[in-house]
Amino acid sequence: MYSHSKKVGSLGRYGPRIGRKIRDEIKKIEESTKKNRCPQCNGRVKRKAAGIYVCRSCGASFTGGAYTTSKESKFKIKSESINKPTEANKIDEPVEESIDDSAVEPVEESLENLGNEELK
Repeated sequence: MYSHSKKVGSLGRYGPRIGRKIRDEIKKIEESTKKNRCPQCNGRVKRKAAGIYVCRSCGASFTGGAYTTSKESKFKIKSESINKPTEANKIDEPVEESIDDSAVEPVEESLENLGNEELK
C-alpha cells in the first residue's frame, strides 16, 4: 500500500505524459529560474524574453542567459584561432636598454655591508 504520493512538484501537471527525462530537465530549469536575483538590489526578477530580465522591485533591466541571469556556458570556447601566431612562434628582436651605473652597487661592497650588519 501507498504511504504517500510521489514528490513531483510542479511537474505533476504533466502526469505520465512527455517522459521522465524531459520532465527532469524542465524541473531543473524551473528550479534555477526561481533563484534569479537582481545584481543591483538583490530583488526578484522576471524574465521578459530570452536573456532579458526586469527587476520587480527597482525596475532595472539587464541581460543574462536564456534561463538564468548569469551567462554560464556548458562548453568553453577557445579564444585563440589556429592561424593566430603564439608568443613562442614570434621572433624577438634585441631591445637596447640603458642602465644607469650610479644606481648599481658592486656585489662585493653589498656583501661586505651585509656581513657587518649581522655582527652588530
